[in-house]
Formats: sequence, C-alpha cells, structure tokens
Amino acid sequence: MVRVCLGDESGPDEVGRVVREILSFVLDNKEAFDPSLAEAGAQMTLERLSKICNTCSTAPIQPLPETNLVDANPVILNEGPIARPGKHEQRQLHLLRLISCKLSHTFNKHLNPRSLDRQVSVGLDMFLRRLLTMPVYTQLNEQAQRILLVSGKDDETVLRTVMESFMHRQFFTNILVRFGLAFRNFDVARHLLMRDLNECRPVGTPELGKDAFHMIMGALLSDILLMAKSQRKGALLDYQFGARSLRGLNEVGHRLAKDQREI
Repeated sequence: MVRVCLGDESGPDEVGRVVREILSFVLDNKEAFDPSLAEAGAQMTLERLSKICNTCSTAPIQPLPETNLVDANPVILNEGPIARPGKHEQRQLHLLRLISCKLSHTFNKHLNPRSLDRQVSVGLDMFLRRLLTMPVYTQLNEQAQRILLVSGKDDETVLRTVMESFMHRQFFTNILVRFGLAFRNFDVARHLLMRDLNECRPVGTPELGKDAFHMIMGALLSDILLMAKSQRKGALLDYQFGARSLRGLNEVGHRLAKDQREI
C-alpha cells in the first residue's frame, strides 16, 4: 500500500509511525481489548492512512476551490432546552469524565482560590449534548467508557495514557477541536455554555460569570489554541479535522483574548 513518495517524502515515515502505534496499543492492551473499539479504531486508521497515501504520488494534489472551503466545518448548536442528567445518569457520563481530566485544577481549592464546584461540570455535559446531538453523543460516550477502562484512574494518569495512544489522542483532540469551533459564533455559544453551567451549580451559590468562563475555556482549549498558532501543527489540524479548522480556532482564540481583556 505504501509507495515511494515523490510529492511528500514524509508519507511513508508517517504511515510507519501510525502502524507502530496501533500494534503497540494492541499488544499493551490485549487483555482489555474491546471488539467494537477495535472496529472504530480500524476505521479511523484506514481513513488516516488513506489520506497519507494520497500524498504519495507523482502529481501534486490539487487544492479544493476556495468557495468549497467556506463553511466546510460548520458547528450548529441546539439552542433549545437540554435535560439535566439525573443523579443515576451522572454515573454514566464517561465522555464528561474524560474531558474533565483537563479541568482538575479548576476544582482544586488548594491550587485555585477561585475553584469551581465539580457539580458545575454536569453543565458541560449538557453543552456537549447540545453540540454533538444525542445520537452522536451516545456513541461517543460509549467509546469514552472503553477508553477509560484502559487509561487508569486519576486525571493525570488518564490524560497521559490517552495522549500516548494515537487512536485515543485523536478521539480526545477531535472532541476538543469541535468544542472550540462551536465558539466561532462566540456570543451564542458563550451564552448557552454559561446557562448550562449555571443551571448545574449548587443551590445558593453565586452565578458563574466571565472569570469562570475563561477558566474553563483556558483549561479545555489552551493546548488546541497553541497548536493553531504553529504553522506546522496548525496545518495538521486542517488535515485531520477539516478545512478551515485552523482559521476557525484562531478566530476563537482572538475572540477569547479580546473578551478576557474586557473583564
């Protein structure tokens, strides 16, 4: 399948790296390997390898016309009411558990005098449902559960383990990129996120404001926005997550910075 690359010399090396990561993951986790996760991972890998191999040709790849790139990755938010998960359902919020690993310091009173109550994070799950739609959310929540089964217990271990696996890192980054791109429509997305977060804050506590918003956004998106500032890594974002992802994330970064200066 791999040809000597004339158009992009990094192609074969990249294919080899992907295959090595996959084999290493399978060997390290053979006892806990889930068939459905394997199927999802295989499909993701096939798509990734196909894109890489498409660069290995004598003819340069023709870019899509500029008009085809506009709104290539629109993110539509459901602005209607979202049901708050009940206490029993909250034990099954695996996608939220995975994403919340990046929010650990925002809940730690010893590290952060303006720490948030962990219950607030349920509002983030509501926003994810708003963003992803329930059919997609349900499937991703199941996949997050499988990832957590082989990723450890504490937040730091989970993050480190996820980032060491190609498939799991792709899954995690994809969620964060899509979350970030939702804020291209900044005012609407911020209003909806804060409404969901405040709906889940403990009774009698002050309403969350801009400080809490920027604390959460910084924790979730700092790494992604830093990648978007790098020409090399930013190009990879477009390659992996859709045309205009880089531009969209940079727009969000500028809007967040401007909004924070106004606090």
